[in-house]
Amino acid sequence: MNGAESLLNTLINNDITVCFTNPGTSEMHFVAALDEVEGMRCVLCLFEGVLSGAADGYARMARKPASTLLHLGPGLGNALANIHNAKKGHVPMVNIVGDHATYHLQYDAPLTADIEGIARPVSDWVHTARSPRDIARDTAEAIRQAGIGRVATLMLPADVSWGDNPDGPEGAVAVAPPAVVPSKRVDEAIARLVIPPPIGEDLGRYSFHPAILDAGFQMLAAMSDGHTFLPVSVSRLALHGSTGDIAWAYARVTDRTDADISADIEFVDENGETVAAVRGLVCRPIEGAGASGRSRVQGFLYERKWIASGNALSVASSGRMPISSAAMSMSRMAIHDRPMRPRTMFLAARANTATKARQNR
Repeated sequence: MNGAESLLNTLINNDITVCFTNPGTSEMHFVAALDEVEGMRCVLCLFEGVLSGAADGYARMARKPASTLLHLGPGLGNALANIHNAKKGHVPMVNIVGDHATYHLQYDAPLTADIEGIARPVSDWVHTARSPRDIARDTAEAIRQAGIGRVATLMLPADVSWGDNPDGPEGAVAVAPPAVVPSKRVDEAIARLVIPPPIGEDLGRYSFHPAILDAGFQMLAAMSDGHTFLPVSVSRLALHGSTGDIAWAYARVTDRTDADISADIEFVDENGETVAAVRGLVCRPIEGAGASGRSRVQGFLYERKWIASGNALSVASSGRMPISSAAMSMSRMAIHDRPMRPRTMFLAARANTATKARQNR
């Protein structure tokens, strides 16, 4: 097995199975290896700018690294614009750039160039293979460096390509997962809401179904930095349409301190029109358990009791009653469809009262 064959097998072993190429004479042994090694699809392109653009687009759609084969420094130079775009877009790409045989570089042929110097501004990792026995290991390192969002460029001298590699190809390499973005840096989130049939049948009985409201609250979990938060107050709740049309929820953090998180949540339909909006939602963290944990939330967590009174409900509580907490409690009742579920919710009654007041003005 020569160097080119071990390179190709290493790519295939790592699920890189498409190579966009514009080869020259320096890459002939790589081209010959494409006929000998099964599993690699070769896409011949007539210009390197097209080649690199196709590789960029393929990697974005396939969500895995693309590979390219380029001819010497000038060929790489023709591909720079889209390789630059790939690097800026954090697109995984493994570029193989052919070069003159190592012993021929001293003659400074017309196409001899500083390939590493050309590649470095548009690559996250640059390396030149020195021997046939190194090429498979170098290819594996290129794949590791490309990971899921980087550009790796590996130079393949002609004599490294045609030389014998008794060690054969490398197997699958471990690719590092993407870095986790700290939750405290996430200030916006959007979620697709799917309303299950039991709740959908119940929507007409509420001005704003608590399960939908709860879904909006749950979005803040993605921005809570691992802490458990409870909603404690809402400045304003506005209804502009039928909540049965809600398709998306958009949450935006407006303020963040060690004590609480403030956010606005909008519920929109398929056309992007606002159906409902929650303004000034304040959530506070709950840390720990036991007596110390309970003491921290004594001032804003309440025991609630739903009291049936005909078709209406009243709420017995002490201190401040957070409407959002009642809604979350009600959402669990609605989702599990308990037989003693109340017919009217305090939040819905308040919303209807506010609507009538506006109509009477």
